[in-house]
Amino acid sequence: MITNYQNEVIKRKYERYLKEANGLAESSIRIALSALSELDEFCKGKDYGCFISTEQAIAFKEWLREKTKSLTGYTSKCKQVQKFFRWLHQQKGFHNKITVEVIDYLNLSKKDKALARCGKIKNIPTLAYVKKLISTIPPDTEVNKRDRALIAFTCLTGARESALVSLPIMAVNIEKMFVEQNPLDGVKTKFTKHITSKIFNFDEDLVKCVKEWYQVLQTKGFKPTDPFFPQSKPLKIEGNLSFMPSVEVIPLFWNNGGIILKIFSSRAKKANMEYYSPHRYRDLAIRLALGKARNGGEIKAISQNFGHEYVSTTLSSYANYQQDQLIQKLSEIDNRKEIKGEDSETLRKIKQLISGEII
Repeated sequence: MITNYQNEVIKRKYERYLKEANGLAESSIRIALSALSELDEFCKGKDYGCFISTEQAIAFKEWLREKTKSLTGYTSKCKQVQKFFRWLHQQKGFHNKITVEVIDYLNLSKKDKALARCGKIKNIPTLAYVKKLISTIPPDTEVNKRDRALIAFTCLTGARESALVSLPIMAVNIEKMFVEQNPLDGVKTKFTKHITSKIFNFDEDLVKCVKEWYQVLQTKGFKPTDPFFPQSKPLKIEGNLSFMPSVEVIPLFWNNGGIILKIFSSRAKKANMEYYSPHRYRDLAIRLALGKARNGGEIKAISQNFGHEYVSTTLSSYANYQQDQLIQKLSEIDNRKEIKGEDSETLRKIKQLISGEII
């Protein structure tokens, strides 16, 4: 692929805009830049300012659709490229080159949007899967204990990768089983929100993993401002300039959330088990918490716990069932007697929450 220097400069500027002006997480920025790599390949080294005709916009969509196997991936990349051009249109020297009409021609068809939504039911782990994965990691070293606690903590709190790598020990109240994800303490949360979240007792063994890890950190004399999930101590290979991680941990934060993905991936691979990204554990945590809710007020509390501004976000993005679970739930509903009285009032409040009447 031909690299265009001017385009690279523009991309670096856009990356800075996404981070500093939009406050996007590193993972979201990577997705945006990945879509622009597709644009670079299509442009074959030409300046972005040459993307000036509606025919080019149509040709790009057709090229990308043929190249991308997943319809969801295609729609996501197309949207990212459109967002980029909307930003570029406002930049000096591009306002008259990149027209609004060309940008509009990057819109997806209603059919593609509908088909992409059809595939949004997520494949997430079960609580039994999480327990089994942790059981394959012997608690015989500090690194193993850390990874066991990391997997358990992610399942019990639904914390995002960026928060996990930046979480100080003082953010975890092990007695009350709460976590203060406070950006002022250096915790990297989505949209820089201050999130008070519960360490749910979905399973006593998972809770035990977290508590035992907290005790390890106390025994080692880590300070409250040190990381709750610290780096592995680098071990120099004799006769070599390279380093490898040891079985000990040191009070240093990781640089980014990518290491969390690697830990989850490597642990699943070593156990010969299916891999689920940490965000799928977040899906599991939200689903397990919603399963415990008894009324609309509790659903609102759960939504706030996971950093969602609106209940509709929690329900629409995280409450969709897989097919076998959906069939089971619908069968339970079909066999249930008609809801009356207090339960009926609860349903009314839930509908108000979903519609935004109650904030």
